[in-house]
Amino acid sequence: MVQESQVNVTRENGLDDDGTIVQSQRVVRREEHTASPSGVAANVIWLVYGIVAGLHVIRFLLSLLGANSANAFANFVYTVTNPFVSPFRSLFSVDTTVGNGTGRFEIETLVALLVYGLIAWVLARMVRIKKEA
Repeated sequence: MVQESQVNVTRENGLDDDGTIVQSQRVVRREEHTASPSGVAANVIWLVYGIVAGLHVIRFLLSLLGANSANAFANFVYTVTNPFVSPFRSLFSVDTTVGNGTGRFEIETLVALLVYGLIAWVLARMVRIKKEA
């Protein structure tokens, strides 16, 4: 990818290095940036985590608001995120129902968000460290 940046330089005395009278000078600098493989890998890790985290946030809100699990969208979100949340399901033995009993505060979903975020961070750092070594 080529990126152009412009810099406007104005000299106070109005003289260039050659002694020519100059009021302003426009410098165009062209720089080429290529993405490193480790940078691309780290970005892919964060993209995957972002998608998973987004689905978990939606799951948390649907559960908190007592969404009907028979609804196609809610069923899709619960089905996709269930494998990620299930390892943390019995971590806390707290009654988490809210409101009139239809909503549920899913602590395990919040724990899953934190744990998978930490895993994504460690993987992204490992990819970057491997590049530096």
